[in-house]
Amino acid sequence: MAAPATLGDRERELVHWARVARLATVGADGVPHVVPVCPLLEGDVVYLATASEGPKVRNMRERPDVAIVVDDPAEDWDLIRGVLIRGRAAEVTGAEFVRLRDAFYEKYRQYEPKAPIGEDDSSIFGISVERVTSWWGVE
Repeated sequence: MAAPATLGDRERELVHWARVARLATVGADGVPHVVPVCPLLEGDVVYLATASEGPKVRNMRERPDVAIVVDDPAEDWDLIRGVLIRGRAAEVTGAEFVRLRDAFYEKYRQYEPKAPIGEDDSSIFGISVERVTSWWGVE
């Protein structure tokens, strides 16, 4: 397991305000799976909420090493920016699940009425930051 890493101020701000990120997992068969997710940053952990069934959940349970990308593309390549985070996913349960569900509802007002995060049919995973790569414009 890699030593924990921390996000710099610019990286933290980009991830904090991001409305969408891309999560990469790998299945037991070795096939990559990349999907958009709604990130929630607390400290150096990126959280995501999802339905409990499906490839990304199965992959994170079987192979917790994942990558998540938050980027802000622009036609002017001097303005592009992004963060690639590699880390380990761990499922959240109990009181922490409820606390984070409320944090998701606060950041993403659509969640509660459109895609409620239920304890019986949803999962929340935290991705601990182990390695960070970022880019800011093209030099």
